[in-house]
Amino acid sequence: MTYKSFLTAIILLILPSFVLASPREEIILVIGGGYSLSPDEAARRWALDWAPSQIYFEEHLKLMHSFNFNIQYFFSREYGLKLEFHHQKGSYFSHLEWRGLWIGEMYYVVDHIEEPYTKPWSISSISASFLAALRRTLSTPRYPYAFVGAGFYILGGDQELVLDRIRLGPGRAGWLLTLGGGLKIRLSRSLNLDLRIFAEAITNPDAPYRRSFYTGSVPTYAGTIYAGTLQFSLDEVLDTGKIIRTPEALVRTFSYFGLDINLEFVLPRKKK
Repeated sequence: MTYKSFLTAIILLILPSFVLASPREEIILVIGGGYSLSPDEAARRWALDWAPSQIYFEEHLKLMHSFNFNIQYFFSREYGLKLEFHHQKGSYFSHLEWRGLWIGEMYYVVDHIEEPYTKPWSISSISASFLAALRRTLSTPRYPYAFVGAGFYILGGDQELVLDRIRLGPGRAGWLLTLGGGLKIRLSRSLNLDLRIFAEAITNPDAPYRRSFYTGSVPTYAGTIYAGTLQFSLDEVLDTGKIIRTPEALVRTFSYFGLDINLEFVLPRKKK
């Protein structure tokens, strides 16, 4: 799905809010951004020197700045709905030197050597959330709020050197869960400042049903160690020359959180 398709979906989902809104209800357009990070094992920097004649692999997956646009529709003073488009940028560092692989007494020559490189990647998502605001009247100058919701995401980035390489796997789309909260500060009748913290988790449809887990920096699955050359598909390398992680070395979910600052534009309402 392209960004044009994302924008089309957003417009189609936003229109019903304008049609259904009554004079006492509140509609808010929000735009902003911030920075994110991930405590997930899949994002941890690590290097592995499996054997002088086999493999050296160094990897670091990280998140950077994010952008979000959302529309909030409060059908009462305390409760509402939110539809959000979120774009999370990231970077991926890799240094791989794969010379060969021993299987039993057989040695398979690979001779795949890459110079260190850094490539961009991203998570674009659309989600719908339920909002709960702690306020007595719509004119309260500042009040906290919380939200929880779900949606879907699309990964962006170089297919061969990023999406096929990182522990998220080659799949581009999946489901997303989101939650968070923050503080809204009313600057005027039509403008708010929103300070929020959020957390998101994406599911990996290419990973096996049982989640991969880690012992130190070594990924394991069902008691089997997937490290060094074992985390990559040798058949894929010999057939196509592409380095792709095996499904058993992929993580089932990837989670992250962030902080951002947003401007909210409150659409004018008719008085009762």
